[in-house]
Amino acid sequence: GRMESQKTGESDLGIRRFLAAERTPALNALFQPYLDVLKAFNALDGKHYPGSPMVASHLLRRTDRLSLAELHPMDSRELLRRFDNDRRTTAVMMDGWAALKAWLPPPERRGMVLVDPPFEDRDELQNLIPTLAAAHLKWPTGTFAFWYPVKAHREADLFAADIASLRIPKTLRLELLVDAGGDARALNGSGMIIVNPPWTLKQEAALMLPFLARTLAKGPHTAWKADWLTGE
Repeated sequence: GRMESQKTGESDLGIRRFLAAERTPALNALFQPYLDVLKAFNALDGKHYPGSPMVASHLLRRTDRLSLAELHPMDSRELLRRFDNDRRTTAVMMDGWAALKAWLPPPERRGMVLVDPPFEDRDELQNLIPTLAAAHLKWPTGTFAFWYPVKAHREADLFAADIASLRIPKTLRLELLVDAGGDARALNGSGMIIVNPPWTLKQEAALMLPFLARTLAKGPHTAWKADWLTGE
């Protein structure tokens, strides 16, 4: 996926819907870190929002380190430009799948890997499975978050079953479908496979995902999931 600040078009008002929606105090507390990020990037106008590298950079502590890999030439140049003066951040033009092999395990004992592939190749979803297995073998204590598109329910469930068959402990699935009855060829939602998630994430997601489904709905039917593919 693209790793830069995104702009919404007139037909895509998801961030505007999110900001305008009424939230309970519990939801406000859960979303406050993201609202703080939006405020830091002057993105509370509902017209644009920061991409994942900008979010990660905002959350860095003084002693943290951020490594970014982007293969697309234009996007990698933008990353280099944006983080040129940040000593905590390194951006390189490199295939993310190769970066996982080269950078793991990191010297730090704790950390997180976010993988947001473009899924331009038909086999990329299946390529994720052995990549996750190899990455976890190299760094079993790390937290891994893999994004994937959700089009057809059956395809997403088969993919989750393949992930479960790896038997990696503490593997959580999160899915959000904003159009659960949509065309199976279209992007109807998104999913995250998370290995070694924070222990409160499943319960927090069970509060946030229904709200997001209602708020971002593109059709009359929405759906969400927050379940363990493998436990301890």
